[in-house]
This record gives sequence, C-alpha cells and structure tokens, in this order.
Amino acid sequence: MNILSEWKDSLSLLYPANIKLFLLVTLNTLRQTFVVWIRYYWSFILLYSVFAVSVLFPEFGLVELGYGLLFWGTIILTYQKFSMWLLYYWMLLLLVWFLLPLRLINVKEFESFLITIGLLILLVEFIIGMRPSVGLKNYEYFDQYAFHSIISVALLYGVWQLCGAMYSPNYAGTVFILLLMVMAVLSMFTIMFFLDGKVSIKNLLCSIYRALKMFLYNLPFICLLLLLGSVAFLAISKLFFGVVIWLASLVNIAMYPNTVFSDVLISAFLFCVALVAICFFGNLYVKKSQEQYKLYFDK
Repeated sequence: MNILSEWKDSLSLLYPANIKLFLLVTLNTLRQTFVVWIRYYWSFILLYSVFAVSVLFPEFGLVELGYGLLFWGTIILTYQKFSMWLLYYWMLLLLVWFLLPLRLINVKEFESFLITIGLLILLVEFIIGMRPSVGLKNYEYFDQYAFHSIISVALLYGVWQLCGAMYSPNYAGTVFILLLMVMAVLSMFTIMFFLDGKVSIKNLLCSIYRALKMFLYNLPFICLLLLLGSVAFLAISKLFFGVVIWLASLVNIAMYPNTVFSDVLISAFLFCVALVAICFFGNLYVKKSQEQYKLYFDK
C-alpha cells in the first residue's frame, strides 16, 4: 500500500466538512464515555482520591484512614460488582500492608507507585469505555477485559518509566514534550489494537507493530493534530492556571514554587487533558482501522 496515498487520504480529514464531523463525533464520544466511566467507576475514583489526598497531605493525619478505606473498599467492590482486575490492585495494597512495618521498601516511593498505578487504571478503563461496542457497557463489559487491563496498565507504566529514564536536563524541553506525545499516541494505538484481540504475548507484540504502522501511515494528520492540540492546550492551561493562581492569592494559598497543592492541580489538569486526547486518537483509530483494515490485519 502506497504510504504517500495514505498520507494524502489522512490529510483529507482536514477538509472543513470532514474535520467538523470528526470534532462532533469526538465530543459526543467524550460525553458518552465520561458518563459511562463515572457511572461505573465513581466509587473507585472516590476511594482513590481519598487515598491520594491522605498520602500527599500527611499533615491532615488521614494516612491510615486513606489506606484503610482503599484497602477494604477495594475488597468490597471486587467482591460485590467490580471487575476482577481490582484484585491486582488489592494485592499491591496487601503487599505494602505487610512490608511497611518491616521497612523492606521505601514508603514514599511505594505510595507514589500506588498513586501512579491508580491513575493508569482509570485511564485504561476510560479507553475500554470509549471503544465502540454492540453490547451494553456495564460491569460485565469491563470485567471481560480484566487481563487486558492489567497488561495495558503494566505497558503504560513501563512507557512512563522509559520516558523518565530518557529525560535529561541537556534535552530541550520541547524535545522531551514531543517524545512524550509520540509515546502517548503509540501507547494509545497499541492498547486499542490489543483490546481487539486475545490476551497473549503474540497479540501484544502484533499490537505494537500495528500501532507503529498506524502512526507512520497517518503521520501528517497526527502531527497536525498534535500541533493544534498543543496550541489549544497552552492557551487553555494559561487561562486556567491564571484564574487558579488569582483565586489562590485571594485565600492566601501558596501555589509556587513546587508546592504539593500546585503539583496535584497540575496532575489533575493533565489527567483531564489525557481523557480528551484519548477520545481524539481513539476515534482516529476506529476510523483508520476500518478504512485501512487490510493494512493492519491482512495476513
């Protein structure tokens, strides 16, 4: 298949009628996915938020409460109605529960690990909720992707660690941000391909290969989408944090430099941006995986 013709075809999405339809479909996908995600994961989001706040703000004296709520709450949710992948998260909590008194691990590092894993779990479940499905999206729907979820979370964590290892003060900030965006898009495509197949190492490796092909064969449009998204991100973030800093000054809350409050706010903002990006590139995956089906799945 001619890559130049595929580039030309991908750029046709920029025609006014096509880009308008693409944006409307993406906004509708974002709305529907967010509703499903909140409906079935609000309880875990609440437990996770309490845990994160209790750990990040130990001066409140709620660390033990945060651990307890997340520990027992996860067990109850898993037993009653939640996907079995939560059992994996519960096992992590059980591990830290027994190892902390023995001082075999660094407490802060493990708490940071748990918070990161929790965020990645929510992102993966959002991706699963965003996928087109002829069936009803309920607990059973999410549960059938339990092992897909575990592997996808591990993949995202590995990518995150890889990007962290590749970071260097010698790199220009723009170069590192570009690397993060490329890795994020490739990870998104990989997970989407992986969810469309069985749980196996072969499927995971094939998904990575197909993700690279999708990225390459739609490179011009992806680059433009990232560029426009970056411009919109900078404009919205500047406005958002300008308002937040102004409000924080009114109530005498220190935002900078490097306060925990500012770090939490920035992380929450980036998480919301990630949800929007998932819908954009998820819809691009759905469209191109159908139009270029033989390119990715033809044996």
